[in-house]
Amino acid sequence: AAGCGEGTHLEDGVCMLDESSESETVSTNTGSSPTEGFKIDITQPATRAMMQGPEPLSVSHLTLGFRLVIREGAKVAELDSTKGDLSEELQKIRKSHVDDSQRFPEEQVNKEIRQIIIHQLNDRFERQGLPIDAMLSPEGHIKLRHQEFGDHTSFSATSSLPGVLTTKAGEAENSIPGKDVAGSIAGDPASGHGQLLTARPGTTAQGAVIEYSGETELQQVPVLDEEGNQTGMRW
Repeated sequence: AAGCGEGTHLEDGVCMLDESSESETVSTNTGSSPTEGFKIDITQPATRAMMQGPEPLSVSHLTLGFRLVIREGAKVAELDSTKGDLSEELQKIRKSHVDDSQRFPEEQVNKEIRQIIIHQLNDRFERQGLPIDAMLSPEGHIKLRHQEFGDHTSFSATSSLPGVLTTKAGEAENSIPGKDVAGSIAGDPASGHGQLLTARPGTTAQGAVIEYSGETELQQVPVLDEEGNQTGMRW
């Protein structure tokens, strides 16, 4: 595409940087860009605000049931496992396990319950217009992730039962913040907003804008005391 360097393409006036490399040369229509384009160095890919339940969702959480309330700005989505058709479906699965755990083992019913809850959450998010996706961690935790990148987005959640989505019952907890892309254009630190990296006024590449679509996932890491013993986990 005219005006963009190798490994990129022009889309809506923005040079799109391929995620296969964190260091690319991009040429933009600034009127003063060199023939070979500008050097782009990405030091921090953009991330999305997210939240993960402390415990894997399981049949044991259906004994008391739970109510989840997720807020993003003025938009609200709720899920109550103790009401309506959802309650009937979940309690039917739970009863089958209680009555015959060999025929309906815990691993099987946990999988069914998790699939139902994630589907119901995504259905509610779509109907209420929340830009959030629900998914499962590999271990079966409920995981919520904002659809937009950057530190300007956030959401909160409240759960009536600790461990399902929040640490404490009845207390709203905020999502882990996302991060804006960070890096430099033509050797000068650039301004990041979401996945867009913009050369600042007065720099060599002023006016240049690139979108870096590479993505990293936040990972939990162990917290150790002075003796090397694990005391918890943090993101």
